[in-house]
Amino acid sequence: KKEIYSHFGSLILLPPQVYQMDSSGNRVALSWVANYYSTGSGKIKFHLGVYNHNLPLIIQVEREHSSPALNTCTLNNLSWSSYFGCRNNMGGSNTVMGNTTDDAGDSYMLMDNCNAQIFTTWPPELQHPIWVSLNDGIMHTYLIKFLPVGQPTSPYNIKWYTFYGSPNSSTDIPYSISINNHGPTGHEAYVVGTNYGTDWAPVEDTAYDSYSQYFYHDVPTSTTYYHDGFIIRFRDDGTVRWASIIGGTNKDNAYGVKVSNDSSNPYVYVVGDTQSSDFPTQSSSASGFPYNQSAISSTTSGTVNGFIMKFDFYDELLWSSYFGGGDSTTTFHSVNLLNNKSVIIDGVTNSTNVYHYDIASVGINPAQNLGNLQLASNSANSSYDNHTYVSGDTDQSLLLSFDSNDELQWSTFFGGTTGSSAPGDEAIHTNSIGVNSHDDFYIVGYTLSTNFPVLSSSGAYNQDTIGGNSDLFLARFNSNFKQLWTSYFGGSSWEDYLPQSSFGAIAVDGNDNVYIANCTTSSNGCSSSSCYCGVPPTGVFPICQSNSCLFACSYGGDGSNPDAFIAAFNDNNTLIWSTYFGSTNDCITGMSYDAAYNRLYFDGYYSGGGNTDYTFPINSSNAIFAYPLTNDYFYYQGADSPYQQMAFVGFFDLNCISTTTSIKTIKKDMTGELSVFPNPSNESITLMLQLPSNSSSNIDVNINMYD
Repeated sequence: KKEIYSHFGSLILLPPQVYQMDSSGNRVALSWVANYYSTGSGKIKFHLGVYNHNLPLIIQVEREHSSPALNTCTLNNLSWSSYFGCRNNMGGSNTVMGNTTDDAGDSYMLMDNCNAQIFTTWPPELQHPIWVSLNDGIMHTYLIKFLPVGQPTSPYNIKWYTFYGSPNSSTDIPYSISINNHGPTGHEAYVVGTNYGTDWAPVEDTAYDSYSQYFYHDVPTSTTYYHDGFIIRFRDDGTVRWASIIGGTNKDNAYGVKVSNDSSNPYVYVVGDTQSSDFPTQSSSASGFPYNQSAISSTTSGTVNGFIMKFDFYDELLWSSYFGGGDSTTTFHSVNLLNNKSVIIDGVTNSTNVYHYDIASVGINPAQNLGNLQLASNSANSSYDNHTYVSGDTDQSLLLSFDSNDELQWSTFFGGTTGSSAPGDEAIHTNSIGVNSHDDFYIVGYTLSTNFPVLSSSGAYNQDTIGGNSDLFLARFNSNFKQLWTSYFGGSSWEDYLPQSSFGAIAVDGNDNVYIANCTTSSNGCSSSSCYCGVPPTGVFPICQSNSCLFACSYGGDGSNPDAFIAAFNDNNTLIWSTYFGSTNDCITGMSYDAAYNRLYFDGYYSGGGNTDYTFPINSSNAIFAYPLTNDYFYYQGADSPYQQMAFVGFFDLNCISTTTSIKTIKKDMTGELSVFPNPSNESITLMLQLPSNSSSNIDVNINMYD
């Protein structure tokens, strides 16, 4: 180790890691260590050994994490948070189902609420209700668009709000939202979910009346289930431009939606699951070998297949296919897009009938061997491949990708095989895929497996042992579907502790930091004198203080009821911030990154801890939408029910997160010194040295770090 002193305090550097990179991007280990030594004049040098001068040499230096004394919790970067919902005597509970932002910095909150009475005190000129009334007492789809902070041009900083559903439905549940930043009316929001009604009314897109191919379905008249997916397209002003049922005469759910955001011709992808043998399929006309499974994998009662649908700018259905195997269950939960236009999908399956093939050997295949789950690998680019189903495993995570021509280019199981008492189960939920600027993608989920396929990476957070009953996992893959890094994340009890439908919460910011959030009953994460930015001892929940970011000093749950948490990893997958968040019995169910204002939006639910528990962190200092506990319509509990579930929403200013500092000055004479200014404040410094082939095998490199 090496300790560096400055007027800001001391910095302890861990022993440097040194390796090279071959032409395929693989690491080449070296047998020697690049030890530090001091010149005695305020400079530090490395001793270098023998290496291949034709390959880049990487010296990776990491800071040792201290254990600061923590006496109080702070709300330093919690810029806004508020309760949201209605009180118990209005019936039902309150859950924010997701949030997102557009490229102008406006934020959108998608909600499944108790009923529309929460809006009775809001200005009617901002309201755009569709089909439902304020007093029908039924849960519907609610969408609220907020202006950025600093633009209080309307009450509560709200641009508009709307609700949509079936008047005679028992429930309408929205699951996912995505924004088209280049819509003909401006920023247009797409929402998908599930309807349980008999009279959910579709809306024809009158702008395309002359275009007869747009997709338009009502509730099937022959159904006995009244359980269908739906899609809604909202204009920039909150009015509905297009809405349609998605499904057949059996049960259907739409869980994920993503807009490609091509400025000229954006596509909209929708995923979910279906039991309908008459689900609306559409063969793709794209060139190559598009995947067109036009029939459900089995007509056996209870068979569930995943589905993917692709719509164009005119709401026309370009492609729709089943995906599944045998008389089993396959569900697609989340969808996202890489910059190369590959479509990434995740979900779960218990299909035991597998047809596996290697694209490098046989090429891309269309749908075939109906009744078998198709798993495709590609040995030419080292894509992750697991095509073995474990008997007795009730759920396996499923990852897959289609290219821009609708061809299946990768599909695999992803999970472990053993648990503490049974084969390990995994689950991946809605809104659980994040994509960074390198076109790498992250998957977050939870696992009960003790042998989950973790993969360590130098400098990363590498928790290779499950901490308790269940842990979250975070996995990173590149655009060729090669596994780059995977780690458990959790303590001695349960993570992903959701007493209702489960949701993923992941976001990637403009500096490629990745954020995950959920809730936990692991209470042993931090004391007043010790917190763990590295991997803690097995069973200890990983808590990490980072600069001025919000930091909770202690667990807020009570063992049986969870506490929310947030964690952040940098581009090296190092843990740079994690904290408990909330009070008694709360969970974060969604996150999104606002690039326009560098903010992390979050949402979730809070069930309170009795009439005297007002400890949930609420911040209304920005004088925007925030309601106190005593407000009639924004009230987390009533005297008749001290544990009424309340939604919450807010955002963090991410200026507290350390980011990679650009190097302003480099002296290129490698026999002399390397000067770096300003002093990098991120968690690690990576130096890549490409030296001339005629250089000496032993070179001293000086590093000057300036404050």
